[in-house]
Amino acid sequence: GINPYFVFSTDIPRSSIKKYKIKDTKQIVKAALPTDVTVLERSIADVSLLSGLVIDKFRYHLPLYRIHQRLLSSGIKISRGTLTNFVHRTAELLEPVYRALQSNILQSKVVQMDETPVKAGNENHKMKNGYYWVVHGDGGTSFLFSPTRSGDNIKKILKDFQGIVVSDGYKPYETFAINTWQVKRAQCWAHVRRKFFEALETEPELSNPVIEMIRELYCIEGQAKSFEEKKRIRSVQSSLIVDRIFEYLRKVSLESDLVKSSLFYKAVSYAFSNERALRVFLDEPSVPLDNNTVERANRYNAVGRKNYMFHWTEGGAQRAAILYSLVISCISNGIDPYEYLIDVLKRIQIHPAKDVDLLTPALWKDNFSSEAFKTKA
Repeated sequence: GINPYFVFSTDIPRSSIKKYKIKDTKQIVKAALPTDVTVLERSIADVSLLSGLVIDKFRYHLPLYRIHQRLLSSGIKISRGTLTNFVHRTAELLEPVYRALQSNILQSKVVQMDETPVKAGNENHKMKNGYYWVVHGDGGTSFLFSPTRSGDNIKKILKDFQGIVVSDGYKPYETFAINTWQVKRAQCWAHVRRKFFEALETEPELSNPVIEMIRELYCIEGQAKSFEEKKRIRSVQSSLIVDRIFEYLRKVSLESDLVKSSLFYKAVSYAFSNERALRVFLDEPSVPLDNNTVERANRYNAVGRKNYMFHWTEGGAQRAAILYSLVISCISNGIDPYEYLIDVLKRIQIHPAKDVDLLTPALWKDNFSSEAFKTKA
């Protein structure tokens, strides 16, 4: 059936708007353009069509050629090139909101950060490798595209940040934190657990105790109902478990004849090389145990690239970063992305530029959502 997002679309080519002659007066008339819901210059694509395209592609991972097929089956004829143009222009409209979202995230005390690969840009008939750098903090999640995985991206993204960065064991994060006085790095415990889980098949007797102790850390976290309670639990119970984990690993390292090429040895080395960062959460209750929020955000890109496979240009990947950021930030803030996009696209051209941060998902929810209006009423 027809996609419900497009039911009320007024996307009709100007050339196909019918004209009529009034018999008595001979006057030529045609239907008025729906200017109250159009936002793209020289286009009558309404906000429901634009929002529907964004949701279908960046939340439900539909390539534009499939969206094109669905529209055709419903009797709506819009070229694939036009659909692509609509998505690109929508991203460009929303770029100021995206920049404000990035700024708000970097004002957080704690951010989580990771990078994920994406194919973007054509060179000599071969798609190039690129990366989305994903940052999560207060207010939402931001995707930033870069053609490389260089540590210079971390410097560029976090140049104005002061606080704690939660990351995996990728060395440039550690290097950046060491060389930047205002930034401290915390390590993700889920990545440590993953290393020992990979070693289960070859070294189950040695790996299982570590996995069990990490499980205890998570169980304790689940008991905390408040910030103060989490602070107390971590300082007393969690710190003892972390001590036990590293005491066990030191004992095993001394008493067992470990092969350096074994997965268990690599897991132990990974834990020891990140011990300092793994202990940061004990003194900082606002630091999460893991980087899983960013890992979940990465899944949107991972599922997306299994469907549309690549971005034909790097510019397309940059525009996708804008739309991924806003859609995923809506979801993490409990907002319907479709409702959000409909409202923001209507406001974007008349909203004061100095207050653009009010259009970021978290602040929009407090000021312009249907819930906000009910509260004010």
